[in-house]
Amino acid sequence: FLVGSLLLKMVRGIYWMLTRLGPTRNHLAVFYGKVRVKLYAHCWCNAIGGFGQMYFLWCVNNPGAIKEAMDVATDMHRHPVLFHCTSGKDRTGITAALLLHAAGVSKGRIVADYCQSHIIAFNSAHIEQAFQMAQDQIPSISWLQAQPGVPMLLGAVSESIERWWDLMEEGYGSMDGYLDSIGCHDVWRREWKATFLIPADHKVGSRVGPCVALRSPA
Repeated sequence: FLVGSLLLKMVRGIYWMLTRLGPTRNHLAVFYGKVRVKLYAHCWCNAIGGFGQMYFLWCVNNPGAIKEAMDVATDMHRHPVLFHCTSGKDRTGITAALLLHAAGVSKGRIVADYCQSHIIAFNSAHIEQAFQMAQDQIPSISWLQAQPGVPMLLGAVSESIERWWDLMEEGYGSMDGYLDSIGCHDVWRREWKATFLIPADHKVGSRVGPCVALRSPA
């Protein structure tokens, strides 16, 4: 990461000098954008072992923060609740996956839910925000899609969440084992299900008590 940071600073310095040349500015901006994209993809997708590994490290090293997020999301007195991050797929995706699993939703449906975020992966506004680049620095979409690691970096590919799931099961025996370890134990999960799940025969448009379900179990 240090080497990547120093290299990025050097490239920025060269870019700043070269852009004074005028007519070549747009071409250099895109070139600079390509260098930044490749550095990001290498650091995030190769150096740390992919996003699944990163998600696992988040869960291992931030149990208190994750438990707090789970408690806030399931506290009726705090509703409505909106939780998000920069791209809406990483920290948000893992929080949503844990909540859905605790509610009894199947792994297959959780993976499919996570992958919904891939729809906006190559949206220009998302690329701008994810890479902190100006519009004229963004390479073509076709170029971005062809770069190793970039679909994983920008998007929500199933490989990321499935790798995370495998690591959680290896490390904690099961996803329930992880939830138990942070305090979202069986009683907590039963209360969450009882409060938020809608019965399969429930009529659309009507309500059960004071709550509305997020998902029904698979």
